[in-house]
Amino acid sequence: APRDGAIALLDGFGMAEADQIRQKVEEALEARRRSVADVRARPVLARANDYLANGMKRLARATFEDVRSRFPGTEAAAAAEQALRGMGN
Repeated sequence: APRDGAIALLDGFGMAEADQIRQKVEEALEARRRSVADVRARPVLARANDYLANGMKRLARATFEDVRSRFPGTEAAAAAEQALRGMGN
């Protein structure tokens, strides 16, 4: 039980230390979430770039927008945003 582990941390380290550990765990989990999302977004971003390279601008735009909305906070979303700006959006 996670609650028992949290109580053990609190008892063993005190409130300030337990809060620091909790914050580090939350940061690590968020970094992992972004990493997994970025891996999932890469093939979609590649497809959007292929569409753009092949002159399918409407499909490229829709796919870049999909990456931006489905994978916020990732490098892929930033790349999609940059591509959209380059397309005049």
